[in-house]
Amino acid sequence: MIKQMRKKLENIKRQIKKKYNALRTLLVNSWCYFIYYHVKLDDNLIFLESRDGKDFTGNIFRIVEELSKEEYKNFKIVIWARKDIHKKIRKLVKTYQLKKLRLVASENRAVAVMERAKYIVSDSGVPWKYVKRHGQIVLNTWHGTPLKVMGRQTQGEKHKIGTTQHMFFSSDYLLYPSEYMKCTMLQAYMMENVISGKALMSGYPRNSVFFDGKKREYYREIFGFGEKEVFVYMPTHRGSVEKNRKNLEIMVTMLLELDANLRSDQLVLAKLHVLDQNEIDFSQFEHIQPFPDGYETYDVLNTADCLITDYSSVFFDFANTRRKIILFTYDEETYIHNRGGLFFSLSELPFPRVKDVQGLLAEMNSEKTYEDKSFLQKFCPYDAINATEKLCKHVFKGEKSCKEVSLGNGKKNILIYAGSLAKNGITTALCSLLDNIDTTKQNYYLSLRRQELDADPSRVNIIPDDIGYMPIMSDQQYTLQERWRYNRYYRKRNSAQYTSILRRIFIREFDRCYWGAKFDYVIQFDGYGVNMPLLFLEAPCPKTIFVHNDMVQELKTKRNQHKNVLRNAYQKYDNVAVVSPDLIAPTTEVGAPKEKIVVINNIHDLNTIRQKAEGEITFEKDTEIRTYHPGGIEGVLNSNCKKFITIGRFSREKGHQRLLKAFDHFCDLYSNTQLIIIGGYGALYNETIKWAKQLRHWRNVTIIKSVRNPMPILKRCDLFILSSFYEGLGLVLLEADCLGVPTFSTDIVGPKMFMEKYHGHLVENSEKGILQGMYDFIDGKVHTLDIDYHEYNQKALREFYDICME
Repeated sequence: MIKQMRKKLENIKRQIKKKYNALRTLLVNSWCYFIYYHVKLDDNLIFLESRDGKDFTGNIFRIVEELSKEEYKNFKIVIWARKDIHKKIRKLVKTYQLKKLRLVASENRAVAVMERAKYIVSDSGVPWKYVKRHGQIVLNTWHGTPLKVMGRQTQGEKHKIGTTQHMFFSSDYLLYPSEYMKCTMLQAYMMENVISGKALMSGYPRNSVFFDGKKREYYREIFGFGEKEVFVYMPTHRGSVEKNRKNLEIMVTMLLELDANLRSDQLVLAKLHVLDQNEIDFSQFEHIQPFPDGYETYDVLNTADCLITDYSSVFFDFANTRRKIILFTYDEETYIHNRGGLFFSLSELPFPRVKDVQGLLAEMNSEKTYEDKSFLQKFCPYDAINATEKLCKHVFKGEKSCKEVSLGNGKKNILIYAGSLAKNGITTALCSLLDNIDTTKQNYYLSLRRQELDADPSRVNIIPDDIGYMPIMSDQQYTLQERWRYNRYYRKRNSAQYTSILRRIFIREFDRCYWGAKFDYVIQFDGYGVNMPLLFLEAPCPKTIFVHNDMVQELKTKRNQHKNVLRNAYQKYDNVAVVSPDLIAPTTEVGAPKEKIVVINNIHDLNTIRQKAEGEITFEKDTEIRTYHPGGIEGVLNSNCKKFITIGRFSREKGHQRLLKAFDHFCDLYSNTQLIIIGGYGALYNETIKWAKQLRHWRNVTIIKSVRNPMPILKRCDLFILSSFYEGLGLVLLEADCLGVPTFSTDIVGPKMFMEKYHGHLVENSEKGILQGMYDFIDGKVHTLDIDYHEYNQKALREFYDICME
């Protein structure tokens, strides 16, 4: 009893906390967006941030240092910095006599400042709550030239790149110190053809110090280095201390060995990640010490006679000094494998590479023998002592002192909302479309919601390499008033009006996600949801929404849609694309004007389906198999019995319960038959298992949940059954047919006209009809379809191009 009371209390606490956080978010949004709509931009306010408020070095520091000069005295500077680095910033302000700065610690306050600042500067991303305003000037400097793969190439993180893309969309200027940097970053984040900002081909502010010999001598004197030979060790961080204690122990052991072999006139300054630095006792070393406190990192680095690093981008910067660089890559194979790869091989670099301390010592005690001229020409052609000065004059004074480069290949950009990429027919249809469209004529991008991919980030791997994608990283943002109006609209499922307040939400949300992006056409391909149809409705370009199912039936049976949303979308999108002529009538009933409805058949990727069918049967981590054959699924498929199969999510409209009952009756006469049910997702998976267990012939049923490629199983079956109560088309009918598997379908809207056109087999939309279809198969009345897939696909492609190439 006491335990139950505690659980109830904990649940009440969670609910209260959840509601409190929701209310707090609404109030913060109300404040930020009041500024967005009503407060005039401050032409003298500059907002800067580094690494999402977690740092204050590099490009951002050098820009602030330049802004501290007398000529910028009218500007006010606000820095977003987490509280734990405020002490560090104050030391830097004192050491470098920086202009008085205002620090904001919370992200919400940072967004409020951003919404009224004329200038915004970041070396990474910007908070998702931020919406760019007309008249603002946004500069992205990034924080280094990349060696390690980024953006789309990163494994396990590629569905999270939307934060960086959000910054790129908003930027008026993107700073690049080389053509390599420009191409690598824009391609990695798939931005090269869609952003409206300009590339600034100019040097990194952080690197200007490497051209200043006077500063080098000044700081060597300040630090008391005298005539010592100074080495800087700046390795890449390999993860948190808790997870990588062994790596830290290896590093300490190597540093002890190095320290024991250094000469008295040699000094090593170690700049490690803060998590590592705080764990090492530097008092145990005689010739190794941490960086001096209170100074900008590159001012200290510039005092070095030689840099020792590994996979860090710091070597791109230090190379400007023309002094020696040593790559200490003792864990090269392991690190590169864990990190997911590099943009190019380390062997392409001119610097010497060593694997152990003895090799490192040998290089430290030898002269620089390599030539780095071509390296500098490729990676650092614009770095110079006056890079910061030129950049600030260009951005804050409007003087064209840097080289501007327009971006894009001149082709139209098409944005397609892809939904969640779940294992369902809509994803299959989308993949078939993407595999067949001509990407040489237009640029195509998918919009996704990051939250829907967290459970299975590998879903993005199905996107072809020549198709870009852009994850939306946060949920819808509302003010208090907007939330109230939205809830009212949502509760009145059939009669509420799409008011100006609601429209304002989605106009702002589209700007928040895609401000500055150049889209010529938008396609809401998923066609489902409450927010997404309205979000893309407000895209400032022509747009089409797809209809993949009988939405009248969806509204009646599943209530997973909102009639108001659908009606508004169907009436206000430029086109409403149904995937089957059968869907015209129900789509009109929902509210689509007949003159806006177009038929765009789903493409059937014949070759891909057949290739998949030739592969081995493989299962994913989330796959579940319920079979009673002692040989498992292979035992079922290798048996000499007849094998029936259906593929569709575990949902009521798929008719699995009546299919099981019909099959049970069929087995009374033909007991040597197996039924396989494969579903991707759906609420009725456990229910389907219970239904199967209630059958007399339950041992003849195999149920499989969540398999990415069911084609090798489908190919080895004798009959495919579409037992649905309603459908859009039922693409798996085509998949089964092209693999030579006979099919029949219930006589329903969606597949009806298709099956009639291509001489398919239709049965009554009932349990009795499905049973009759099984008997018809035994009697030889069910065959494959009479269809020319090449002609069918060419027609479908023309239908698609007609809407987005007009």
